[in-house]
Amino acid sequence: MKTSKHKSPESIDERLAGRLAAGLQPVELGANRRSRLRHRILDRVLDPAPEGTFTLRAADPSWSAFNDRVEVRFLRRDLALGDQTILIRMHPGAVIDAHSHAMEEECYVIDGEIEIGNHRLRRGDMHVASRGAKHERIRSATGALLLVRGEIPAGAASLP
Repeated sequence: MKTSKHKSPESIDERLAGRLAAGLQPVELGANRRSRLRHRILDRVLDPAPEGTFTLRAADPSWSAFNDRVEVRFLRRDLALGDQTILIRMHPGAVIDAHSHAMEEECYVIDGEIEIGNHRLRRGDMHVASRGAKHERIRSATGALLLVRGEIPAGAASLP
């Protein structure tokens, strides 16, 4: 039987579905992971986001290590425009190396405090770095949670 081209990304013919199913391997999940996965599936099925939108749930375990004291959670990425919105969790004593900006960056301190060089930012502070601006090292003695909107750094486009 000859298959036709897919009319939409959602359509999968029986042959392709069979090949995908054959390639799946069962994975044993612990009770905690199984429960989280069940809730994520039910949230999407029972409470879908309005058309043309997406929702990233707080329960989605999507933090990635940036270095030994910094974690990043990607909230939104636009590879075509080269920008992203991320959460940065800095543990006490964390450092992010000095860097420059190819595009404007906005940083809102949700909790804790950071120092950019000698410039101190606390909970509720908003910091904007203009295109071409250079940051000194960013440090957090106490830990901090930051919401950052800005460029996708070179070499980071392949991250989740």
